[in-house]
Amino acid sequence: MSQLERIVDGLGRQELEGLRASLPNPRTQQGFDALIKLGVAPHFASDIAEDFVNNAPVAEELLTWGSILNPKKKREIILLTGPSGCGKTTLAAKLAAHFLLNDISVAFLSTDTERIGGLNGLQTYATSLGVPLIPVARESDIEPALRKVKSAQLVLVDTESCSRNQPVKLQKQFALWNGIPCSRRFIVLPANMDEADGMETLLKAQEMGVNEMAFSKLDETSYPGKLINWAATGLAISYCSFGPEIPDQMGWLSAKAITALLDSHTKTKESS
Repeated sequence: MSQLERIVDGLGRQELEGLRASLPNPRTQQGFDALIKLGVAPHFASDIAEDFVNNAPVAEELLTWGSILNPKKKREIILLTGPSGCGKTTLAAKLAAHFLLNDISVAFLSTDTERIGGLNGLQTYATSLGVPLIPVARESDIEPALRKVKSAQLVLVDTESCSRNQPVKLQKQFALWNGIPCSRRFIVLPANMDEADGMETLLKAQEMGVNEMAFSKLDETSYPGKLINWAATGLAISYCSFGPEIPDQMGWLSAKAITALLDSHTKTKESS
């Protein structure tokens, strides 16, 4: 470790110890320690430690929360984007199945038309669910596609995976997004993603007009605290998924649900 790295590490430890010492009692300090082990950034851990040890919903006022979809009251066109392998197509299928079971008419659009096999996964889900799937390869496809799905109460728009390392493809996708009158744009972020990479992805998504985040693969991380760090970008928290089953293993990620997730992982770490 270089001298500079030692200095930075020392400053980080001083900040951590200072935040811990500022907490009102040993019980809250223990909660702070548990949150740090789960990956919560120190300044957020300090803010939510007292609620956490008292089993109160954490970060309820700290973060931004979305609103549950209700297509019976308001027709929704939802765009889903995210990095490669994030699980957005599976989440689209989960949402479709959930709302179909609640007597909501659903349709799929997909802008993932250039990648080999890009439509195959969603087509399999569409066939199984009995839901129409309309490809949108270029801007001239948008109006005809919208006419075909005009009776659907919920339209789910699956997109090609977004990558900050492929700006030309990203700009082409962005042009299609802007032509579709989406009521909401979700970025799907896998909970097992590297935290720094996830933060870069979220910041890029904000530049592209994404306003909500959904988390996938909650069952594949040992550090769920990073969800709080990511959510501090200001994007509204919405749905989550925690397994491949359709329509199961999906839910709305509320402050209460995040608290339960953190508590469950704390108990797992304590017993191991």
